[in-house]
Amino acid sequence: MEEVGLAYGLVKYLHLLLFVYWLGGDAGVYYSSGFVIDPKRSRDARLTAAKIFIELDMLPRYC
Repeated sequence: MEEVGLAYGLVKYLHLLLFVYWLGGDAGVYYSSGFVIDPKRSRDARLTAAKIFIELDMLPRYC
């Protein structure tokens, strides 16, 4: 019976980690989008932010 509780705890922990992984990516995309549209930043800075934006957006889809 103890093994069932351990398995349940591990699955619950894994579920929480996956949720944080997914939500963290979305938060990163939202944050970096502000840098992409900021006209005060240089073109190179906005392009770098766009690259980060794209990588963060695609990362959860790879896994």
